[in-house]
Amino acid sequence: MNIQFLSELYTTPVPRDIKAKWLREGTDKVALVQDFVVQIDKKVIEVPEGYVTDGSSIPRILWPLFSPWYTEARRASCIHDYIYSHLYKTYTRKFADEAFKAIMLKDGSSKLVASIFYRSVRLFGRGGW
Repeated sequence: MNIQFLSELYTTPVPRDIKAKWLREGTDKVALVQDFVVQIDKKVIEVPEGYVTDGSSIPRILWPLFSPWYTEARRASCIHDYIYSHLYKTYTRKFADEAFKAIMLKDGSSKLVASIFYRSVRLFGRGGW
């Protein structure tokens, strides 16, 4: 996949009790302070300002290895969450998961780590499908 970032990801923390039906309650969350736009091949995906995300859904026991805000997965997680929560009628789950891996690689992740994250979303990811 060819990835181009058409804008940067800027976020601000929000209270843990902010409701977002696509996220677990009680998790640390951030909201976008401006639109985040990525082109994946010829598809442009725009995550709107105000969208709330909780980073990567990583079990707490693994946080010493990878926090939910793991740098190389930050932008990938935002796009992945948005496709899962809002664009599931437009894009397939497989597309979302492959885009997640491609964005991680673009952001400097090793192939091994990107593959681990990819396999995790393939096995445990839940969206609107």
